[in-house]
Amino acid sequence: MPATELMRRCPLLHQACTTRDRVTLTPRRFDVAWRHGLASFVCDYLADVCGDPQTSADPVRAYLLDGRCVADWSQKALQRMRSSVRQVCRQMCTQTT
Repeated sequence: MPATELMRRCPLLHQACTTRDRVTLTPRRFDVAWRHGLASFVCDYLADVCGDPQTSADPVRAYLLDGRCVADWSQKALQRMRSSVRQVCRQMCTQTT
């Protein structure tokens, strides 16, 4: 599905929100994009938002600008994937015995 179509179908990806809400919504946006095969959404965020040399005295805004939110999301997403793989492996092992 093209990015523009996903953006149209999923208002979460472009919903306006407060800076504090973005800490919660940004990883959810990454999850939605990832599930729909749009890893480029995360890459674009890194390039456009984190790659810009802007800074902020607001710790929440600084967290979103410096890329830590992407690193944290990546670690959590990888943990979820590992957990899913382990669960599938356990199910397969119990079915074969």
